[in-house]
Amino acid sequence: MDAPAAGSLPSGPAASVALPVAGSAHRLRQISTPGRLAKQPERLEIAARSTGAERRMGPRMPHACRAVIKLDGVEHATTSIDLGHLGMMLERPPALLALGSVEAFVRLEGIGSFPARLVAVDVQTMSLKLLHPRDPASAERLTELVRQLDLANAAVIATAKKFADDLADVFAEALASHNISQAVLFSSELSPVAGTSPRQFIHPALDFFEDALPPIAARYYAPDKGIAYAVATDRNCYVPVHQPAYQQPQRLDDPRFTHSFSRHRRIYDDSWTLRAARFSPWPVVQAYRRDMPRGFGELVREVSAPVTVLGRRWGAAQIAYSMDLDD
Repeated sequence: MDAPAAGSLPSGPAASVALPVAGSAHRLRQISTPGRLAKQPERLEIAARSTGAERRMGPRMPHACRAVIKLDGVEHATTSIDLGHLGMMLERPPALLALGSVEAFVRLEGIGSFPARLVAVDVQTMSLKLLHPRDPASAERLTELVRQLDLANAAVIATAKKFADDLADVFAEALASHNISQAVLFSSELSPVAGTSPRQFIHPALDFFEDALPPIAARYYAPDKGIAYAVATDRNCYVPVHQPAYQQPQRLDDPRFTHSFSRHRRIYDDSWTLRAARFSPWPVVQAYRRDMPRGFGELVREVSAPVTVLGRRWGAAQIAYSMDLDD
């Protein structure tokens, strides 16, 4: 399947079927008890949205800027996560209680002010639909920013696709030379490593991954350019290899160190990784705060591209760019 142009949304029969499925799964997830059972409606919702049931009225692109949202006469300082012509996502201020659909007013630093409606609130985020009328100058600045973000996204998507192609080429070459079998490369078998926390796993192809993946990832990992990580994850959200700084042995007497610097051989089955690694048939650009000690870590723009080998989906190539604002 060809990828849609940057910023476009899927449509057609799949979208019309997927939309009610996604809505039902979303409602079910909201009332589910946290834990393993909540993962099933979450995965159903992600799958449906990836096949065409995108809730947003228009495309949004990651961008961090300081913002103030006014709700019921009270102003809350926050940060934007992504922006578009028709809506935006903001970080949920800690003091903000759960709200339904309500009118709001948003002021974006350097861009302007916009009337909006709050349409969704999550643990970390809040989504808003922009309303009319809008200040013409603010609307013009937002339009220009979105145009620039669209151009920038095209460039990073191309980089992620090259990363994915490099991975696919190495995998295909290894299969052709019989250095590894398809059964091993695509295996879903994971053996937990005793005594690890967070739990680490051994994959049947781990020796191959540890030899083949680091040189490829090193071409794309550039911390001096604001790249937080460049990793390959299989369709089960298993990351066998991470950057050297994040592949240190676990310290069971130091959970904070372990959670931060022992990030290899682990499963990251959050909604962002699930969407990129298993469900989306085209490159994905998304923003979120990393799961790190003390709650959530840095805000990143993650750009992922599917890795397909001999017509089979292996997983995704993921590159994350830091979005955190300076204090």
